[in-house]
Amino acid sequence: MIQRFIELGEGYSDIYELLEIAKANKHRLMHFMALHTEKNNRSVTSLIIVLKPTDPGNFQPLYVCREGIPNPHVTKNKRFELFEK
Repeated sequence: MIQRFIELGEGYSDIYELLEIAKANKHRLMHFMALHTEKNNRSVTSLIIVLKPTDPGNFQPLYVCREGIPNPHVTKNKRFELFEK
């Protein structure tokens, strides 16, 4: 299987594109992931959706918004709540 990270960006607005990709590919959704880290003394979160592999081709995309929002365990935010829903 070929897996690729497809980065949408680091901005707040990129998260809305990530959510639209998830909505448009409901039949292929496999995982939602949130990765928490520290960057420049800020607690931030990267959001990822993983789709099922294509058939044919066996290609599995992982769409990511890197460090796009504050860590929701430190600072509550609407964007993470939308991702959770």
